[in-house]
Amino acid sequence: MFDLAWSEILVIAVVAILVVGPKDLPRMMKTVGQWVGKARRMAAHFQSGVDEMIRQAELEDLRKDLAAMKRDMNAPMRWDPATSTTPPPDHLMVQSDEPKPAPLPLPPPIEHSILPPAPAEPAPPAATPEKTTP
Repeated sequence: MFDLAWSEILVIAVVAILVVGPKDLPRMMKTVGQWVGKARRMAAHFQSGVDEMIRQAELEDLRKDLAAMKRDMNAPMRWDPATSTTPPPDHLMVQSDEPKPAPLPLPPPIEHSILPPAPAEPAPPAATPEKTTP
């Protein structure tokens, strides 16, 4: 805001001592400090008032948007075949007496396994003819 260097502050202090005098300088500094405090409080009050007005305006805009969305939700749906990529809603479908085609059968499920196949059980030993001794 104000850009005062130390040399400029020293010049202001010397001029204040010469004009006001060293006896009345503390009282003048107190008065100036009170004025600055009042000015800051007034600026803060003004800023909070402006902020409140902005919040109220935004809140009113949100209320209008919400009312428009509610109104649109309650309005009947319109479907435009020229611009829509989805089928029309059921209440807009034309009922016909033709039977609907049968749905296509689903393919059999594919079994996927990350485990290796189980080893086959060993075959039982083949029956060997017993030797008979005479």
